[in-house]
Amino acid sequence: MFTSISDIPANSNLYLYGSGARHLDSARDVDLVCISPELAHAECKSGKRNFDQLIKNGNIYLVPEAMFLQDCCKLIHGGYYAHKFALSFRSVKQEPRLVDYAALYWQTEFQSIRAAHLPTTTEFLVRAVHYRILHFNPTFSRSLKRYLESAEALPALIRDVEYLLSKPLQAISYPSHSEWAQTLYRFWREYHSFKDSGEFPGFNTQRKFTRSMAEAHFDETNGYFNMLAADNRATLASLV
Repeated sequence: MFTSISDIPANSNLYLYGSGARHLDSARDVDLVCISPELAHAECKSGKRNFDQLIKNGNIYLVPEAMFLQDCCKLIHGGYYAHKFALSFRSVKQEPRLVDYAALYWQTEFQSIRAAHLPTTTEFLVRAVHYRILHFNPTFSRSLKRYLESAEALPALIRDVEYLLSKPLQAISYPSHSEWAQTLYRFWREYHSFKDSGEFPGFNTQRKFTRSMAEAHFDETNGYFNMLAADNRATLASLV
């Protein structure tokens, strides 16, 4: 089945995320997230998509704006949607009437770090955000390790975040974080909603979770957090 990106709501923002956001031509699969106030529920569509004559397999997540805001500010869905902006991402379609959801995510994280009186340099912010995700969701280690294998990935993300932080503050209508402690459970329950049916956790969810834990490389990513002093780490872990 061939599916173009023209089947998304007109009033929506569309982003590439993952390896395809960095190297579209060499990426095996391409994943996108579409966020719109017009969507009633979240769904995932799989198929082939055309990007400037490049035909790629991939998924497109269609996410209601309200669900994203809940996930961005309170991790109601375990970061399943919000954390798609934690590593590599690129805007494909930006509707002027909507907020920039990638900017909203990083500005929300910045406000949380600043409120805790932690350093607010962009590099510290990026590593601190990754540390918090990994602290509450150890399966994130697999994605983080693969991400750090590219020498250009981190500098590119720092530049992107600096740009997003320079944008006008995006309007939000939800309080800041209060659900970090349940991130792991909520993340995999959301995964189950797309990949399985019946009781949680389903077969595909258990298999993916087991694989993610088996391929976690905490020793290899630990050096990445060296710039976070012990007291910084303790503070980040307490921001629930």
